[in-house]
Amino acid sequence: MSHPPPPSASLLRRRGGADAGRGGMVELFFDLVFVFAVTQLSHTLLQDLSGRGALQVGLLLLSASLPQAFADKGLSFAAAYVFMQVGRALLFLWAVRGERLALRRNFQRILAWLTLAAPFWIAGALAPAEARLGWWALALAIEVVSPALYFWVPGLGRSSAADWDVDGGHMAERCAVGDELVLAHPAHAAPAGIAAIIGGPALYLAGVGVFKWVSNERPLPPLSHLVGLGLLALLCLPAFAHLLSALAIAAATSATLVLVAAWEQLSLRSPRGAGHGHPV
Repeated sequence: MSHPPPPSASLLRRRGGADAGRGGMVELFFDLVFVFAVTQLSHTLLQDLSGRGALQVGLLLLSASLPQAFADKGLSFAAAYVFMQVGRALLFLWAVRGERLALRRNFQRILAWLTLAAPFWIAGALAPAEARLGWWALALAIEVVSPALYFWVPGLGRSSAADWDVDGGHMAERCAVGDELVLAHPAHAAPAGIAAIIGGPALYLAGVGVFKWVSNERPLPPLSHLVGLGLLALLCLPAFAHLLSALAIAAATSATLVLVAAWEQLSLRSPRGAGHGHPV
């Protein structure tokens, strides 16, 4: 009978140390590469601001190093992406081989879903150009739907928030590292620029709100984030009517984020927020 390795042999980040939550040099280097890739893809989207263009850029986010994925590099893109996704899941399975069963089951389920999507990525690469987008959209849908289904797999059940051992301080630091990308114009921004200036903060508030909603088992997303999204929606009226300059729109979105952050801080200090473990 095999025995799990001693705790010192674990490949996972261990809590308790003074710098246990700090990002490493490799993580910081990845941040720089990621921000550069996002800036390049944003310019690609602006050249074809349509539904099809947005979907193509979204798919290219999967492998920004292969900008010709929809041309003659489709198979290279699909093979690299499948190797990256399935290979990463296999690596994690090996890395958690001595950890608790729930964590191992979690990555087994993830591997099953990624393996299910893999043939559709390859099929899209081998299909004619006009059918490639459909195959890849189906593959992407499988990977997007799987977390919503908690990676449910017959015989293995489904994952839960308790299966993940997340260091809150490390996650906060990783989320805080990034650059603010603003498309501006000296006078009035173009519609694409306005969408980028308002859409970025809106996506951030929506994503963080949904994360807090799910991870804290709340009945609703945080009220502060919902109010922030509402303010950004109201900002669209004067912004798209070109009543505000690009700088004024950026200042308004920044003020909205500051308001949400202040609301969260006050909620955490209140007896109600402290008693329930999360802000309202």
